[in-house]
Order: sequence, then C-alpha cells, then structure tokens
Amino acid sequence: MAQGTRRSGPTAVIGAVVGGLMLSGATVGTWVTTTLRREVAGAEVTEEITTAGAEFASLSVGLGVAAVLAGLALVPARGRPRRLVGGLVAMTGAVGLIDVAQATLAATEAEGSLSSMPGLAALGAVAVVAAGAYAAKRDRPGQTLPERFDVGGTEPDDEWHRAVDPRDDQDKP
Repeated sequence: MAQGTRRSGPTAVIGAVVGGLMLSGATVGTWVTTTLRREVAGAEVTEEITTAGAEFASLSVGLGVAAVLAGLALVPARGRPRRLVGGLVAMTGAVGLIDVAQATLAATEAEGSLSSMPGLAALGAVAVVAAGAYAAKRDRPGQTLPERFDVGGTEPDDEWHRAVDPRDDQDKP
C-alpha cells in the first residue's frame, strides 16, 4: 500500500458484523428472570419466568441485522460510497444504543432480576458505532501519482503520428 493511503480494511467490516450479531443476539436473549414460589398440593413449587430483551428493545433485533448487512456492504465499497455506508453503520449503532439504553431502564423497573444481556447488547451497539465511524473517517481516496508523471498536453508528439501512419506501409517494397 502506498505511503499516505489510509484504508479501514477489514477492521470496519469485522467490527460492524460482530457488533451487529452481538446486538441482535443479546436482544433475543433473556433479560429478566422472575422466580415464583407457590404451593401445589402441599408441596412448594418454584417456577422461573423469563422475559426476552426483544419485549423491551424491539428495534434492536432489526438494527443488529441492518448493521450486519451494512457491514457486509462495506466490503465492495470504496471511496465516497464506503464513507457513506460507514456513516450509515454508525447511525444504526447509535440508534441501537439508544434503544438498548431505554429498554434497560424499562427492564430494571420490571419485577425480577436483570441479566447481563443488556450490557452485551450495549457493547454490540458501541462496536457498531465504532466500526461505522472508523470506516467513515479512515477510508480516503487512494494516493494519485505525482505531477512529474503527467504527460504534458493532449496532442501526441510527431513520433506517435509516424508510428501509426498508414502510409508507412506503402514505402516498403
């Protein structure tokens, strides 16, 4: 790679895909566990009721999938389109982080104990934001050749005309 060229390479793609999978996966996991104890026929029965994060953070599953797809869209993109997709990835992660934060507040108010899944979802959203920002900031157009390699003028020189002149073949016996 030429000196001065700055590319985000696979780092942004891996960050967006892994972060999106973390966001979606942790959102469908168990966030709140409530333990109920009751007596049935003279015996105490313990029952656990779990609540998935998707009931609190319904947007985060779709945002995680969108982050994965947008992260994969970074693979073929170069230059300005890559920076735009990187910005889209960062915005997707930011909205996911806001959704997870609001859902975590709602989950803490629910009856039961809170699991570590909201933290994992937030970590995934932060990874998506970081990957998108890295792709948007880091990927710049490639380095061009210095001016000393430019050919002056648009007209070819006389040697070029002689080399392609069809009358040259008529001079030969």
